[in-house]
Amino acid sequence: MNRLRRRRYGDGWADPVNPVRVTWFAVLVLLHLATTLVLELVFAHLAMTGDVPGAVLVTLGAALNLWHAWANARDVLEEVRRS
Repeated sequence: MNRLRRRRYGDGWADPVNPVRVTWFAVLVLLHLATTLVLELVFAHLAMTGDVPGAVLVTLGAALNLWHAWANARDVLEEVRRS
């Protein structure tokens, strides 16, 4: 989170936790996980109907969603750890 402006507080460098940022990133994590679940259900349907290229594309989309969820979860943990 180097992009946040640093401020001097007492005996060291620290930023207060921004609850809006933590809440926003937590909501993004949950949205990405829910979207991944829906994509996996679509994958199962496409795989059962024999649409292999569609199933592969949906799997790539689900992987991208999980990567975004991981990135947002790291931001939440970093924001909380800083407090």
